[in-house]
Amino acid sequence: MEEKDKIEELTKELSKKEELYLRTLADFDNYRKRVERDKECVNAERERAILLELLEAIDNFERALSSESSESSDGENIEDGVQLIYNQLLRILERHGVTPYESVGEKFNPELHEAILAISTNKYPSGTITAEMQKGYKIGDEVLRVAKVQVSRDD
Repeated sequence: MEEKDKIEELTKELSKKEELYLRTLADFDNYRKRVERDKECVNAERERAILLELLEAIDNFERALSSESSESSDGENIEDGVQLIYNQLLRILERHGVTPYESVGEKFNPELHEAILAISTNKYPSGTITAEMQKGYKIGDEVLRVAKVQVSRDD
């Protein structure tokens, strides 16, 4: 009988351990799902904050376009307004860690640049960026968008 009792005791202990394992596994799965939901909420809130800031810039565009002073014959008021809104958009990007980077005069780097034109010139050494068609941006040290550039070449 002693051996049978020992087997029963071990079987009960094994069942308890198995139940504990399954409970722990379920708890971990629930934790993983909760962390994922929280992460999605944080990302959604961050996107919402950025969009609200961009809407402020859109409001400024609308005010500039509907303003009677924008009908100035020399266009200075419109140009000034557009410059202010452009600066506002750059500040919004900077607050979120997005900054432009300069390319003209730099050596072509495929991680930072997309060559869309190549020209022959004596002004720059071959492989040097001579013009920027579209500015590149980084978020921190990571490239968000590569710059579209014109590159010098040898003939």
